[in-house]
Amino acid sequence: MLELLEKGPPASLTSDRERTRIMRSFAKSDDLLLSPDDMLPYSESWVAAFEGRVVVTAQHLASLMEQLDALSIPRGEAAVRYIEKDGMAAA
Repeated sequence: MLELLEKGPPASLTSDRERTRIMRSFAKSDDLLLSPDDMLPYSESWVAAFEGRVVVTAQHLASLMEQLDALSIPRGEAAVRYIEKDGMAAA
């Protein structure tokens, strides 16, 4: 029982308020990654945004994910996209 308490509540018990916060944060981050003017400096790179700001860039997706893990940023809460040469996010 103690082990269950240490892990916290299962995802299915996450509050509506917390789910809404996560979704809004993700949408703000994804909007940033879809802005060519903001993304031009990150051309030809993988970019991760979290809570509305760029937190990690890398040349390879695996490296980007390792960096997210090192920062303890939940992979499911970070917006990740490859940015093309023109600053546009790849589809």
